[in-house]
Amino acid sequence: MKNQCKSLILASRIQADRGFTLLVTLGLIVLVTGLVVAFFSRTTSALQISAAYRNHLEATGLSKIAAESITEELQKELFAGSKAQKVGLSTIYYPATSS
Repeated sequence: MKNQCKSLILASRIQADRGFTLLVTLGLIVLVTGLVVAFFSRTTSALQISAAYRNHLEATGLSKIAAESITEELQKELFAGSKAQKVGLSTIYYPATSS
């Protein structure tokens, strides 16, 4: 009888240890899953920010190129012999040829 009681106590203790181990394992799995989700979320945000910055730089560069091109065209027109007409305090330039 004494041996049966000891074996029952030992068996219940083993089951309790297995239950605790299961809870610890499930807790670690939840923790690791949360870390992985946080990592991917942060990575996605960083990618979106860098793409927006790249698009901003591209738009800025294109606008600078467009402004330089317009400035060059206006300078060429002025040096090609545009007609200047004074209107008040401003000077208006008219193209010598209509192209």
